[in-house]
Amino acid sequence: MTQEDKELFNSICNKLGMNISTAINIFIKKVNATRSIPFSLELEPEWNDETIAAFEEAKAISEGKIISIYMRDIDIENTESDTLTLGLTFQLQGANS
Repeated sequence: MTQEDKELFNSICNKLGMNISTAINIFIKKVNATRSIPFSLELEPEWNDETIAAFEEAKAISEGKIISIYMRDIDIENTESDTLTLGLTFQLQGANS
């Protein structure tokens, strides 16, 4: 433990009305009572290639570099021809706006 860390911890303990020894005892009692560390220990998520690609696509869309259209729930079986016509209107924003 660095001296700076110890001093900061001591200062926080004092503001809470206790000394370092009391804080350590509270920590130990909590660990013993719950049989766990009383705070979360986590690693940053590790993203797979598909997720990274999705993040990059979302960023490019938000920056106006690409336009992405997703079509869902289109029931083609009930159309009366073999042609599906979609009317699309775009409002492009970018450097010329």
